[in-house]
Amino acid sequence: MLGNCTVLSTLLAITTLIGPSISFAPPIALWFLREPTDTSNYPFQHIHTLVFAKLACKQKAMDTEENEEPLWDPIQQIYTGGVLPQTVEIQDLIAENNGTLRLFGYGSLCWNPGTGALADPSVRYAPGQARGYRRCWAQKSTDHRGLPCFPGIVCTLLKDQEFREFLSSRVDEETLTEGLIFEVPPPLVEECLAELDFREKGGYARDIIEVVEDKSGKVVQALLYRGTPQNPAFWPRALRDLPFAAGESLQSGTTCQSKH
Repeated sequence: MLGNCTVLSTLLAITTLIGPSISFAPPIALWFLREPTDTSNYPFQHIHTLVFAKLACKQKAMDTEENEEPLWDPIQQIYTGGVLPQTVEIQDLIAENNGTLRLFGYGSLCWNPGTGALADPSVRYAPGQARGYRRCWAQKSTDHRGLPCFPGIVCTLLKDQEFREFLSSRVDEETLTEGLIFEVPPPLVEECLAELDFREKGGYARDIIEVVEDKSGKVVQALLYRGTPQNPAFWPRALRDLPFAAGESLQSGTTCQSKH
């Protein structure tokens, strides 16, 4: 076990030293840095994820090709290649804020922003809310919770109108979702975007919405990662049948073998 950890640490150091190119990585490095097909018995899952995320950030920073299209892997049930769908051009939002990136977190980003760019002391954050959006357990997940053979359930944000379309009863009141508004300084923006694109590869897309700062009441625009009803991992049954969804969520840690 110690030997494997040492190898992984060494590979991470080598990847950092040689710069963004991975063309010099030996075959054994590529084997360790691959995305595993079954993480249920993988003893170094957290180290592996960190190494792979850092490598993905470097590789994406190299890529200058335009018109990249998201590529969905139906087996792993994730977007591959570090490209997610986006409804707007994020660079316009960044330019309007003099290079700073505003980001709205409504789930795990609030309590577990990771150890990368968002954990940097220069990143500021404050409570805020997204009005007209509802937090919903309606997104299947194979990378954060569950496995490709038996996905778990995680949160997404739905517009009120989107939510109403999946319910037979009429819901008229406007909702709001509390969360955190992050402000990422210019030197960390590209690194932050690469990390989040990798983190949210399980069906999420980039969107831009208006959020309200709790303290000042100021309305600002912020980047949002959410699974829309059109994404391949969206699961509307969880909205219509809550007892069933709760049972599925509780079993999401079950191994593939025990489910067959």
